[in-house]
Order: sequence, then C-alpha cells, then structure tokens
Amino acid sequence: MEYHYQSPWFVEALQKETDLKINQLDSNLNTDICIIGGGFTGLWTALKIKKKSPRTDIVIIEKDLCGSGASGRNGGCMIPQSTKFTAMKNTIGIKDAKKMVSATAVSYTHLRAHETKANL
Repeated sequence: MEYHYQSPWFVEALQKETDLKINQLDSNLNTDICIIGGGFTGLWTALKIKKKSPRTDIVIIEKDLCGSGASGRNGGCMIPQSTKFTAMKNTIGIKDAKKMVSATAVSYTHLRAHETKANL
C-alpha cells in the first residue's frame, strides 16, 4: 500500500504496521458516544472517557487514518501558553490569561504522566 502523508513520523509508523486494516463505515451503528475526528483531541477525549467510564461504548469516525490530519503534521511538541502570555493578557485580561497558562501547565503534566504510564 502506498502512503502519501506529509509527516515523516506518520509514514515511518505505517511502514511498521504488519496488519493494517482500514474499516469503512458502511452501516448504521449504535453507540453511547460518537467522536468525529481521530486526531489528538478526538483520541485523547476517547481515552479520558474510557478511563472514567470503561463500559461506555465509543466510536471514533475519521475521514482518513487516525493521526493523519493536522495532529499528525504538527511538530510533535507542546508549546506552553506562557510564551503567549503578553498577547493573551492584552486580549482577555490578566486573570483569564493566568488561568489559561495554568491550565496548559496542568495539561502538560497529565500528558507526560500518560506517556510514562503507556510507555510511549
């Protein structure tokens, strides 16, 4: 199978897949939650829901392969919002800018803990 993706890491990951199966949605499904988009946000949302409620039935619908869109083309880094603090402060005020910076710091900590636990 030939892949034409922009991300070198995505192409490398696909080359290591020995049994890649692409499923096309061709019937109606019943599910508790349907997530549209298999990028970072969609997959992370599914993981968090499953952690809180393991019996929840989740379907992720992605137009291509999960991770092949914008999430797969980024630089693979998280930029703390503190680098944009001045602009945020001028736009939304100092109180909300501080909340955003704090929330992204907490998100980074959670992501690192997940990567460690999942051996990523």
